[in-house]
Amino acid sequence: MSLIKLIPFFCLAFLCSPAAYSAPGQPATGKVKAFYQDGQLESEKTYRNGVLHGPAKVYYPSGVTAWEGNYVNGRLDGQTKTYSPSGKPQALRTYLEGVQGGETVLYSEEGKLLSKLPVEHSRLNGVAKYYLEGNRLVKTETYTQGLKNGDVSIYGRDGAVKAVQKYREGKLVGNIQVKLPESDSVPAPNPKPPAENQEPVKAEVVPPAPAPTPAAEALAPQSPPEQPKAA
Repeated sequence: MSLIKLIPFFCLAFLCSPAAYSAPGQPATGKVKAFYQDGQLESEKTYRNGVLHGPAKVYYPSGVTAWEGNYVNGRLDGQTKTYSPSGKPQALRTYLEGVQGGETVLYSEEGKLLSKLPVEHSRLNGVAKYYLEGNRLVKTETYTQGLKNGDVSIYGRDGAVKAVQKYREGKLVGNIQVKLPESDSVPAPNPKPPAENQEPVKAEVVPPAPAPTPAAEALAPQSPPEQPKAA
């Protein structure tokens, strides 16, 4: 099943879920479960008076956890975690009253560190760091309110800065080139984070969609789940 096809489903069926009802006219309170067509558990959500409130989980058809987080009064609050089909971490994000902030950490499909992104009010703000091989820093970018503003630096294998670009309010204003020895070339200095988090010059950090692969960060059943049933 294509993982890319799963992004719209989770956004619609999980994050954007309307109030749930345990009986006609009765808003649900407590844990509500939804199932795939084959009966496999698809999600577990906690409601209070029909509004998401408490821990929530989404599962792959295999039963592996795909996404988990917490809601307070219908809004994401606390850390969310996204996983690959094999259970490896793919993304960690932090929310306060539905607004993304703090540090977002992205991983490759194999679970290796790709980037650490500073987020404030759902925009990149601060120094973003990119890695290769899970631990080697290869690039940093400075952002102010979602715009590149300051130095973009590329690092060699020895950890020294090898090249610098200067940005002001999202526009490139200068380059400082440092020649790399052949033995110290930097392969792929800009490791790509999951597609939904690739930021243009003006970078907006996309709100969470339970999307667990670096290529698409997504998953979804073949068809929307049936009406959630009270556990």
